[in-house]
Amino acid sequence: MFGRRREPPGPDGHGREPERPAPVSHDALLAAVVAQHLDGAQVVEGTARVVGPELTVLCHVPVVTDLGRQRQAACFFQLSGGRLGSTPVFTSVPGYGPSEEEAVAQGGHSLAGLVSALLGAIAGREPSAAHPVVRCQVVLDGRRFGLVVAGLDRGPAGPDAVVRLGEFREALGGTPFLLPPLIGDVGCLPLLQGDDAALVSLFVAQWPSSRTVELKVHGADWTTTGLLDDPVGLASGDDAALLRELAMLVPLDPPAPVTREAVQRTLDGLAERRTPRQAAGWQGWTVHGGRLGPVLDHEQLAAVEAGTGPLPNDVRDFLLRVAGPGAGPGYGLLPLRRAGDVVPLAHAGCGNAWVLALEGQRRGTVWLDASGSAGETTQVASSFTEWFTDWLDAAVRDTGPWLQYDVRGCSPVSAMSRALTARSDHAAAAGEPEPTSLVGMPDGAICTVGEATYLPHGPMDPCHGCVSLAGSLGLAPTVFAPGLLMGAR
Repeated sequence: MFGRRREPPGPDGHGREPERPAPVSHDALLAAVVAQHLDGAQVVEGTARVVGPELTVLCHVPVVTDLGRQRQAACFFQLSGGRLGSTPVFTSVPGYGPSEEEAVAQGGHSLAGLVSALLGAIAGREPSAAHPVVRCQVVLDGRRFGLVVAGLDRGPAGPDAVVRLGEFREALGGTPFLLPPLIGDVGCLPLLQGDDAALVSLFVAQWPSSRTVELKVHGADWTTTGLLDDPVGLASGDDAALLRELAMLVPLDPPAPVTREAVQRTLDGLAERRTPRQAAGWQGWTVHGGRLGPVLDHEQLAAVEAGTGPLPNDVRDFLLRVAGPGAGPGYGLLPLRRAGDVVPLAHAGCGNAWVLALEGQRRGTVWLDASGSAGETTQVASSFTEWFTDWLDAAVRDTGPWLQYDVRGCSPVSAMSRALTARSDHAAAAGEPEPTSLVGMPDGAICTVGEATYLPHGPMDPCHGCVSLAGSLGLAPTVFAPGLLMGAR
């Protein structure tokens, strides 16, 4: 899609490397080990994907490093299927061993043991002695969840190592596990509205003079501010304690009504993720700052409906109980004004917008008017609530830009493609390597002007997909000139 790719000449002078024996694949080894532990699972031939009746696991070993006399393998996994749903979630478990292969295998055994224990507990099977599991119920934001937790600890070698790790856990306040009391405190997790189980992991690394705490929800980093901050030291002579827990939260009830507190808490957590591909790392978030607008009172709602006509019940409830114009998809929730038989909800950028249908059988559904890119209008949600919570869930899962349209139709994509092609042509003429970035383009270099369905003619702000694409090419969001949505500032 971008530029022209030139295949550099290989040692044989014909653009190809001579054939060599295939190296041993750490990914394939990791997948084979994982498949051994999951009932009915098999490795898809020629891949590192494990497919079983309860779970699909994509395995990857990005690096194996030296750790004293041992090797440490970074073992990455994408989990999907069964109770986790179709959207893959990330988790990782390091493996250790005297050789690279043994380190990779140990990582596979560890992950598969934890996951098997969780799946077994969800299915009602008794846990094994090797992987004890805690099962309980928690209520988060008015919704009941079944919580299952398994753990894996590492620490100093020696006959009393397990005892000392247990003492450290107890000092932190988590016996046998830390996650149940932490998850019971609703303030540490985002709003969970989906029907799929949520994967939650906790990693605590305690060194003699410091501590690292990592919390992941749906496989993505989540805020740990204030978690496990109380000073607790190691036993004398211990070098480190590494505590790792993996949990699944299985919904037991339908989603409860959304509250302002739960949404704002989730937005506050998202604000810590600032790369261009993340919800808080691009211009759309800058407009609303991750802050919900004030709720409307009944008099203000009546004034809105005087112009729009009666709104769907879930929209009225949201305005009265959760928020008015402010934080939301794209460049944020708009003041509601009727435009024909729809109400524009939010601008996505690049001339695209989400709208709420008000008439006929479509009443209450949300549509994406992609006249600025794909040129099509398609239904994307059956209700306002589904649309808003789907956006919030995608942001929590860190799945990348929430587009719902083909970004290749956006004008900035064409501009970046032409710029990369020009650099490629220049490099070819100069005998230089193929460029893979557009580093060096000045701020405001990309400016598009047009007229969108719900905006007047003028400079257009980019959509999240274009900003993310620019980031992958080495460009900051400021490469786009501000448009009408940014106030042309």
